[in-house]
Amino acid sequence: MDWTFVGTLAEVVSAFAVVVTLIFLGVEVRGYRNATESTAIDVLSAGFNNLNMQITSDPEFFETFMSALSDPLMLNDMSKARVLWVIQCYINHLTTVKKYHDAGSLPEEEWGAYMQGTSQVLNSPGGIWALENVAITPSLLAEIKRHQDVTYKNGFLGLKNG
Repeated sequence: MDWTFVGTLAEVVSAFAVVVTLIFLGVEVRGYRNATESTAIDVLSAGFNNLNMQITSDPEFFETFMSALSDPLMLNDMSKARVLWVIQCYINHLTTVKKYHDAGSLPEEEWGAYMQGTSQVLNSPGGIWALENVAITPSLLAEIKRHQDVTYKNGFLGLKNG
């Protein structure tokens, strides 16, 4: 048997094995990325759900919160402070959502849905007032304002203006 032939055959088999390994790794990476995106969406949705449940589970605070979105200046100082803390929680969570999106772990479609939903609160009269009084990055503020016309034309959260 010719050793040159054996060496060439070994190189061909090795090259084939490398190609098969790369294909396998590509499939695995895609699966991992899909799982990561799915987990991110689940976790981020749960965060917004928790915030919304906190607001809606207390009927008195829910009324205060909705009143604040219409006209925050009509509230007393303690109610304004409570509303600001809740809006800050929305901002903090939306900042996390933006990080996932910017890192490529959250698809554009999901990011758009989160922005549209959150912008309805943050572009209400009370949301605009709150944005002037909470900690927020300039890039997130610009993104919220970019959604203002889209979400606030007919009132916020389905409630008509005036």
